[in-house]
Amino acid sequence: MVEAVEQLLRDGAVIAELSDGLVLGRAPECGVRIDEPSVSRRHAVVHGEPGRWSVEDCGSRNGTRVGPDRLVYGARHPLRDHDVLCLGSLELTVRSAAAVEDADRTSTIEAEVVRQSLGLSAFQHQVVRALAEPWLAGGEPASNAAIAAALGTPLAVDAVKAALRRVYARTGLTDAAAHAKRTDLCRLAQRSHWL
Repeated sequence: MVEAVEQLLRDGAVIAELSDGLVLGRAPECGVRIDEPSVSRRHAVVHGEPGRWSVEDCGSRNGTRVGPDRLVYGARHPLRDHDVLCLGSLELTVRSAAAVEDADRTSTIEAEVVRQSLGLSAFQHQVVRALAEPWLAGGEPASNAAIAAALGTPLAVDAVKAALRRVYARTGLTDAAAHAKRTDLCRLAQRSHWL
């Protein structure tokens, strides 16, 4: 398991040390009980894995986010030093004693710089990440409907299409066939460390 001390802070005060299986929510049996109306009874669970922590949404009513990324029910999202974990409207901050050893920490900054240099919005960046996720796992790029569902907005397929059109225009990928553009965008995103 993870050996460094990692903590959750609320308004700068430590409310818990992270532990494998730590449940966050309003229910009395939760490891961290949070009495806030936007927090579900069993909102999210923290997982400790060798060398890192992750969080998983438990099907909460108001959702769980890490930074701008809304978690998909049942999928684990990595937690890093200074991440803002949002349970509904409540914001918690992750503090990690192992932050200096986190090899992934700088790639997050690089991705943000690349995103900003292309003028991509946070939503467009999320769309590209959701598009590329199944491709990175060896499958085909995600469909627009799958992207909308992954972002927690299954009815927003038109917004996903519009976001992809803007990203294609900004990256110069407008002339290829639809499927080729999707694959080319995944390759570009991977090479450029957006993911």
